[in-house]
Amino acid sequence: MYQVSDVVISLAFGIGKIVEIAELQQDSGLFYLIEGIEEKFKTFVPVNSVSKFRKISSAEQMNTHLKLLKGPVELKDYKSRKERVLDFKEKAEPKNLEEMTNVIKELNSLNDRGSIENELFLKLKKNMAKEYSFVGNIKEREAFEIIQKELEVPEN
Repeated sequence: MYQVSDVVISLAFGIGKIVEIAELQQDSGLFYLIEGIEEKFKTFVPVNSVSKFRKISSAEQMNTHLKLLKGPVELKDYKSRKERVLDFKEKAEPKNLEEMTNVIKELNSLNDRGSIENELFLKLKKNMAKEYSFVGNIKEREAFEIIQKELEVPEN
């Protein structure tokens, strides 16, 4: 369970801070009230839906995982494109930075990404850039460019 003042990140809402844990209506269960840090928003997320966000990483963790973007990729064999797309959609909300790094690497290694995979790839890179810019105190555009550079495959 998260605590009040924890900073969290989600593909759905970006970066936010848990400001309250409350019961909205009697017997409705507990909800996290999350306020946006960089963007103005407030959202209630059920405590039992914690797979929709995660704690923000440290700058050290981000730097380590940025370097891992260049590492080897283990691609899963799929019976069809549809199965592959469904698998990536399932991985769309990474539970931790390592999962997000791996999904980005996998998507980057595909030569035949479809529109859904391209959209997910861009969304994950932007989310990683948002997190990196926040913890590294740099501009989001600069963070995105660093990620892009790490993903470039050197030509032989």
